[in-house]
Amino acid sequence: MVRLRHRYLVTEYSVTDGRDSGANNAAIRSNSVMEALTSSIKRLHGVHGVAVTKAGLLVKYINNSTQILFIRMRRSAFTLVTSAIPFLRQVDGKNVTFKTLYTGATINQCNKFLVKYQRRKLEEQYGSLKTDLQRQLFERELGNLKPYSVQIGNVLNV
Repeated sequence: MVRLRHRYLVTEYSVTDGRDSGANNAAIRSNSVMEALTSSIKRLHGVHGVAVTKAGLLVKYINNSTQILFIRMRRSAFTLVTSAIPFLRQVDGKNVTFKTLYTGATINQCNKFLVKYQRRKLEEQYGSLKTDLQRQLFERELGNLKPYSVQIGNVLNV
């Protein structure tokens, strides 16, 4: 029996519409990301590229509040998928840009990276605050946050 090996991409997306990118505007669905990614692969690599990548391609995790998503693919299709991601321009009728943050072999490694990445982003935001009152409010809001993690079984929409 052959073991299927996967690769996981941690990507960050940003909605670049002219409108304000609030929570409702920035929300995208996992199946619409899959459709856009498949059409991008078809444009770049043809029907053969779609056939190679279709079997193991899946959006494992999407968080619309932090605009982070995990994409799982088979190891053999890794180069086809990663070459198609920069050409994704529209998802759900919204102009979107994607930035690949990390590539991992397991979802646990990607989850560890995501925790470190988000901690760095919070420290940057904390350093940019100017007054003590702003810092106290920031720490209070940080204390109210609930920890979350990636559920392996299905897509988690937070």
